[in-house]
Amino acid sequence: MQLPLSNNCNDQKQVLSSEALQQLALMQTTMRQRSNTQERLKVAFAIAFASVFFMFVIVVVKKAMNIGIGPILVATDPVFHAEIFEPEKDIMHDFVMENRGRLPIEIRMVQSDCPSCLFATINETNVLPGESTTVRVTYSPSLDKEQQSGSVAHILKVYTNYIRQETVQLIVKASKRY
Repeated sequence: MQLPLSNNCNDQKQVLSSEALQQLALMQTTMRQRSNTQERLKVAFAIAFASVFFMFVIVVVKKAMNIGIGPILVATDPVFHAEIFEPEKDIMHDFVMENRGRLPIEIRMVQSDCPSCLFATINETNVLPGESTTVRVTYSPSLDKEQQSGSVAHILKVYTNYIRQETVQLIVKASKRY
């Protein structure tokens, strides 16, 4: 059951309601400001998180690149063409090997496919990044059984300690000129 309201109460309701509306408007403005501040904080947090995440990714990628690049042993000119004018005379050639990587590399061994006619000595077995070493090759045509045909090619394998590049090949080609 509802009781009728007097005019006096109704007037008071209207006064309260205009004050309430002002307070409500003030509360909404304050809430909007708080909401904007919270949104700004959320955006700032997201940016900070993304920045930290991308810096982490950059560090990981750089480390991976260092691992991937490692040492790189390169022969500046991996093929030598020898002309044989006198079969009894040995021919010498220096192969220059450069480390173009970021880590040191060790040359462990040089192996010839003609152990009786092709010999190698190494100037320096440990090669730092940016430095080079020399592999001196001596070819003895008189000891080469294959050389009878006129032209030959022999391979030297340079073995390293780096698993991703265990060998580098050097080639000595020889042609008769007598």
